[in-house]
Amino acid sequence: MRVIVCFNLQLFFFSLSAPEYEGENYVLAETGTATVLSVEGDVDAELQERMTFKEFHGKRDEQKLLSYEKWSDESEYSSGKMISASQVEYHGELNENNQSEKRKVELSVLNKLKKGQEVAIEKVIYRIVGWANYRQGSYSWIEYRLLSRSGNKEHWLVVEPQGNEYVLSLFKQVANKKVSLNVTNSQAKYKNKTYNIEETGKAMVIRSSGDVDFDPNERVEFTDFTNEKKEILSKEQWSDGVEYSHGRILSDADFDLLEIYSPPFWKNEKVKKTIMISCIAVIAVFFFALSEGFIRFPQATIEKQMKGSTMYEEVTNVTFKDPSKTKSKIYKSDLSVDQTCENLIELDPERILYVTTDKENIEQGEKMIQTKKETVLIYIGDDGVTYIQVFPNKDYQNSYSSYHAGNHSRLRSFYVNSRNWGNNRETSSQPKVYSDGVIERSIDTSYYSGNVASARQNSINARKQDGGGTGFGK
Repeated sequence: MRVIVCFNLQLFFFSLSAPEYEGENYVLAETGTATVLSVEGDVDAELQERMTFKEFHGKRDEQKLLSYEKWSDESEYSSGKMISASQVEYHGELNENNQSEKRKVELSVLNKLKKGQEVAIEKVIYRIVGWANYRQGSYSWIEYRLLSRSGNKEHWLVVEPQGNEYVLSLFKQVANKKVSLNVTNSQAKYKNKTYNIEETGKAMVIRSSGDVDFDPNERVEFTDFTNEKKEILSKEQWSDGVEYSHGRILSDADFDLLEIYSPPFWKNEKVKKTIMISCIAVIAVFFFALSEGFIRFPQATIEKQMKGSTMYEEVTNVTFKDPSKTKSKIYKSDLSVDQTCENLIELDPERILYVTTDKENIEQGEKMIQTKKETVLIYIGDDGVTYIQVFPNKDYQNSYSSYHAGNHSRLRSFYVNSRNWGNNRETSSQPKVYSDGVIERSIDTSYYSGNVASARQNSINARKQDGGGTGFGK
């Protein structure tokens, strides 16, 4: 039970987005609309009158309240404070319906608290986000995982039955390095306080629900230490490690149940499970389609992969002499022309249309790789360096320009002949000869076909074998 005491304020006391009043910052807790259902006494309200409201809680002190109400004719502001029932003094005649003592929560109620239920413990409001039911022999108890309303501070509320009564305690996890044990493990120290062993045992998680990290039938070995102030230091040995937590016994006055909190529909357990199952199904269908080749992501182009490789160095750009002013990038390689060609085939084998090379000089002669997006020329420059020229997959027969070509006219002739054959290879099985300016030369169209087929199959196999798994655990 909570009692709210409010006081009227002036109109200009705070901003509705970030309220501040008397040195305290406030955060938005609730908004809504309300209707006056009944009126009695000397109050300025009319039956069925409507208003909208915003309620703010203190950022440092959650018991402090600010309220904004907008009526049809004016706006009202008020300041208040949440107090416990024990702080209210009653000066009338007591009867069965009003009691000055705080009513104790029944054990049957504490054993069935739901996710979303809010509790007040020593003026701090927590929300239950999950629970676990432990059993030790024939004895069982429940631990509720709590998160504070003002943040995500985690605590555990432990409900231990004692006949028809119960003992409540509140725990929070502490870092292992802050706890030390003596040689016999009978005494522990935490924050310069000494704790003596009180109880040891083994328990099993028989049920759990909500946002808690437990596996079915998971077992734990525990040791509880206490000090003269009845504070508790608990050590829990799980299958995957040791956890320590520090706690204290709560009195009835420390604890109170608040209103049930209804989470958004997407946080409902059934809705979450449905969404998760749907997502898993979609992911499974996606990876199946990907493995069977129904879905393919675009690969990086040869030029982009060259730019990211230490094997190739970008030298310059060459602009073709045509209206489009197409730029082709020039790279150089420390490998031979043949080795460079084989390496570039490996970069994008599935998009390669064909590879041509100089038949008379099969290893050192110029070579051209034609993909669905790029034309790649590989040749020896006049300085003996292996150069790679990359440009878009278009015909530039009349405007083609090269860089440091040992024989520019021969390279251009090879380029034109290879492109002409590529454009007409469905009707012409043999490319025409081309000239180096002195003698006629031939083009080989099949020398690298085996490399392309092998690289393409390796790429497909690698794509099919790519996969992953999902593991769950503590």
